[in-house]
Amino acid sequence: MKPIIHFREQGEPYTLHLPIPGHYNVWNSIGAVLLARRRGIPYDTIAEAIASFPGVPGRFQKFEHPSGAVVVVDYAHTPDGLLQCLETIRAMKPKRILHIFGFRGNKDDSKWGVMLNISNRYCGKTILTFDDRNGVPKEKILQSYQSFSGRCEVIEDRTMAISHAWEVVKKGDWIVITGKGPEPYTEPFILSTSSDIETIRVLSERVTPQNKL
Repeated sequence: MKPIIHFREQGEPYTLHLPIPGHYNVWNSIGAVLLARRRGIPYDTIAEAIASFPGVPGRFQKFEHPSGAVVVVDYAHTPDGLLQCLETIRAMKPKRILHIFGFRGNKDDSKWGVMLNISNRYCGKTILTFDDRNGVPKEKILQSYQSFSGRCEVIEDRTMAISHAWEVVKKGDWIVITGKGPEPYTEPFILSTSSDIETIRVLSERVTPQNKL
């Protein structure tokens, strides 16, 4: 559902139609409106600009799956960002959420368990995969992932993790891929794609009998 904002300025009622979902986008839009009004930009110009905003690549970027499922690529890489993303999707009443994400090497690992808890709370299936390793050996990251055994499935190749979700998803489900957004991959994967977005586009060109259902 796309948000509609009703507000008043000096007693005059106004309405904004947002083309992108999420409470966080509502607050971002309100901030943009306040700044634009302070600079004297007419309301009609502001409303038209917001209504026609195409979104930012890799920020809640949506794709259609042949089965009728929805795929989202989002940059969310913090507990709060992930929570906002998944809450927005749950409000759309999906049958099931399949979540794919990973953790970066040489980064704060104190949030790993927190983010996995959030994923488990909102998603019917959680797949842990690789993000940027930043020089950390695969074996060390996989060893860390083993501590989450029973709470998720681990598929180390990111493109294979996405491909797996793509193959098992059904109509009404959502696939959510978080952590990288539009960022390019920093290491080679099996599909030889350059980003999550390209991986989805490559998979969308493959029409299998299951996808035709």
